[in-house]
Amino acid sequence: MKKLPAIFLAVVFTVSGCAYSIVPKEDRLNVTGRYSELEKHMEKEIGQKESVSTSKLWYLCTVYSRLKKYNKLFPCLERLDRNIAQGDTKWYFYDFSPGPNLLRAEAYMELGNYSGAVEEARKAYDLVMEKDLSASSPYPVPCHLGAFSCIKRRS
Repeated sequence: MKKLPAIFLAVVFTVSGCAYSIVPKEDRLNVTGRYSELEKHMEKEIGQKESVSTSKLWYLCTVYSRLKKYNKLFPCLERLDRNIAQGDTKWYFYDFSPGPNLLRAEAYMELGNYSGAVEEARKAYDLVMEKDLSASSPYPVPCHLGAFSCIKRRS
């Protein structure tokens, strides 16, 4: 009976190590906020490829946004827009269609372009409503739109 807790702990630690190893590297780097490492990893993985999935571009664009590398962010978002226009909308099981608009809105907000931020948030909101994504979107789009609208009015 005294060995039961030790066996239980051994199983838990063994299984948790296995679970960690099946999580993609980009997810591990993203959730731990290791954005510089994620940038290097994704740039190496994507390289100069012409065709890259939305699920991979999402990480790259998001890391450019987090690192405030706007000179790289906006071209990355253009690539994401092209993918989404061609029907590649998925990031895991989410429809990521409003994602580029929200990342643009955040960047515009940080750059002081409040009208642009509201416009992009409105586009994202319209996409969420048009595609009925409100229950499944990983982004609180109405919150973004409301916040950006308030800031625009105060500026």
